[in-house]
Amino acid sequence: MSTPVTVVAALGTATYPELMEHVSRRSLRTALSRGEVVRVRRGRYALPSATGGVRRALELGGALSGLSAAEHHGWGVLHRSSGTEVTVPPTASRLVPGGATLRWGRLSSHERRDGVTDPLRTVLDCARTLPVPDALAVADSALRRGDVRRRDLRRAVEELAGRRSGRARLVLTHASSRAANAFESGLRGWCLVAGRRSLQPQVEIRSRHGDVAVVDLADVDAGVVLEADGYDTHGTRRAFALDLARHDWLQTDGWATRRFAWTHVMFDGRFVVRHVLGAYTEAAARQRGRRR
Repeated sequence: MSTPVTVVAALGTATYPELMEHVSRRSLRTALSRGEVVRVRRGRYALPSATGGVRRALELGGALSGLSAAEHHGWGVLHRSSGTEVTVPPTASRLVPGGATLRWGRLSSHERRDGVTDPLRTVLDCARTLPVPDALAVADSALRRGDVRRRDLRRAVEELAGRRSGRARLVLTHASSRAANAFESGLRGWCLVAGRRSLQPQVEIRSRHGDVAVVDLADVDAGVVLEADGYDTHGTRRAFALDLARHDWLQTDGWATRRFAWTHVMFDGRFVVRHVLGAYTEAAARQRGRRR
């Protein structure tokens, strides 16, 4: 037997007519009085467990979007959203309510129903509005989670036009499911800003003596290796020693290596860009030296 709770749970959110197809008015009033179902706006109902952001979006007649939607989808982000981003229909009021950042755009019926933009739309919005490192972290995570398909991003790239489409195209073209985490994605994003677009994530490298390492980022043709070294990366003394040994044999084998801390990627993009370019300069000098 259907109840207001089961109907709303199945639909995500439900309109009054949708509920009346399955339950009685009395059962809806009872569910509301008990707090089992909440009215998020006139004629729209949700479960109390609906996130505050989604509920706020539904109250405004729109959908959670941008970085707020990326967080709702459970994706990795570099910087968390500072407020609630909501996309509302073009005909919605231009008065911005407190506690929300409004954008205006068309929404699909299921986005209006669920109160959040769908995964592909969310990636596209972030690619247009966020700095490249942040946008790449979102796109990589969406691919890694399987919420967005690579072929859908390729199709989206072909259809991009208008304001900030160049930046969005850069992000979507280089997004990768192989990126390990948002930190690594952010580092690769700064490399894109620096104009270095051949670096690939999670590359296996073999040394001249048979050692094997999977590095965070590598440009094999140029001979450059970049590592995103988090504070907890090493874990144990043994892991720390192995990491140092790997760095040494990469240098000995002729790779130009650079290591970046979380604070560099998060707060000092100019530092990252400068040292990425320095790694390429070093690698080019080494290659010229070998040809002499």
